[in-house]
Amino acid sequence: MGRYESRAAAAGHDTSRDGTATECATKRDDLAKEHEETRNSHDELKTEVRQLEEDLEHARDGQFGFAGQIIRTLVAEEIQSESLAEVTRLAPETRAIWEARLAPWRDAVCVAKSQLPDALRILAGAPVQS
Repeated sequence: MGRYESRAAAAGHDTSRDGTATECATKRDDLAKEHEETRNSHDELKTEVRQLEEDLEHARDGQFGFAGQIIRTLVAEEIQSESLAEVTRLAPETRAIWEARLAPWRDAVCVAKSQLPDALRILAGAPVQS
């Protein structure tokens, strides 16, 4: 029995069961890579969950979609605004008709006439997010 074999036997290492040192190192490296990929995926999913939670909170506040982005931009500059979709109330019996008619204005935002020039100036310089 050679030097390597005697050390392996003393350590209880069985190459037929555990593989050679090279095989073990390869498996370790593969598992380390898989662990890193899983960690990155986990981090990406956590970021996505945070974004979805923010989107849900904005939706609860009536600030969803493009109109929500406009409202948040204006609120940051102390301009009060509301989504047309949020403030429009429809009678149940006319909902089907009027929802279709109002659909082209789903991203419309209402601003007080006195604040309209400031709102337009602010929005002209605001970045558009998709």
